Amino acid sequence: MRIIQVLGTNGKGTTSTYIADILTQAGYKTGLFTSPHLIRREERIKIDKKNIPAERFDALEEKYKSEETFFKTFTKAAMEYFEEEKVDFAVLECGIGGRKDPTTAYPAECKVFCRIGMDHMHILGNSVREIAEEKFAAVRPGITVITMPQRDEAMEVGVRVCREMGAKLIVTENYTEGKDADHINYRGIENIRINSPTDAARQNACMAIDAVLSLENTHITADDIRTAVSNMVMPGRVQYFAEEDLLIDGAHNEDSLHLLAHILRTRYKGRKIVLLTSATVRKDVSELSDLAKELGAVVYTTCVVKSRNVSAAELAEKFEGAIAIEDFEDAYPTAKKAAHESGSMLLCAGSLYLAGAVLGEIGYEV
Repeated sequence: MRIIQVLGTNGKGTTSTYIADILTQAGYKTGLFTSPHLIRREERIKIDKKNIPAERFDALEEKYKSEETFFKTFTKAAMEYFEEEKVDFAVLECGIGGRKDPTTAYPAECKVFCRIGMDHMHILGNSVREIAEEKFAAVRPGITVITMPQRDEAMEVGVRVCREMGAKLIVTENYTEGKDADHINYRGIENIRINSPTDAARQNACMAIDAVLSLENTHITADDIRTAVSNMVMPGRVQYFAEEDLLIDGAHNEDSLHLLAHILRTRYKGRKIVLLTSATVRKDVSELSDLAKELGAVVYTTCVVKSRNVSAAELAEKFEGAIAIEDFEDAYPTAKKAAHESGSMLLCAGSLYLAGAVLGEIGYEV
């Protein structure tokens, strides 16, 4: 079993999924381990885009329940499942950091570093450089490292660590626009359709392409790449449902919220917005609060996972004129009704837990 690890602050799940889907399209049996799940736990562990059976997940969770964290439990469960099923490749999304993350314990031949920014500062550090040190500490001697162009301080760390470790560093290049705004050209592969309006999705696809092309002793064609990337949709990431006039985005930190803001200011310019939001403990919601004020959004706050989220009342204090509804089961239909009656788009943003809850409400299958 060959392993690819995906690290960073933003875009790990999307990049991991692109990589796994390309490998599956090329005929390789491919395991994918990601987090968090949106609707059901089995989403975290897939082989060739199919979730692990619930009963197998339960058995493996029971076997490893004594591990000190649930993430380590799920990591060990995933790896045992992949080994049992004899996958050719396992694509592992890192949890937090890199230095001590459970996925780092497994010998990856390729490590992909998505955009590094400010998140989980209480664990990783209070500057981009400190966070980059924690993430690039996962690099091992002689491997291949793929990274997008990072902020200067993060890039300096990556270049230094790769040099010290004798790792091959590949920096993702700029893509060009294809036949229209929804298509890109990259590494000589033309007209790759991207099912997302964000530049970040394009960058993530390019990192995934660089990762699979770096793998030795594989046969992956341009058609494999084009087909897999063009068919991939990442649930809960700037995902619009026209019939519902609903935009769902799990954006919850500074960089991802900047991307969401750009989409709202361009693609949805002039739309009236009703915002439904929730937030996990320690999350700085000032970016989303400022954006809501700028857009003149009507704001509802709620609490999806009571053990992980701040209360709706506490969150409402961070938003001008917000209406707090603690139970999501009441908050969602109330916000939906308010959006419909005012001719507004309903935006659900601020948390992947919220994104998953809303997808569940509309019957979306992940």
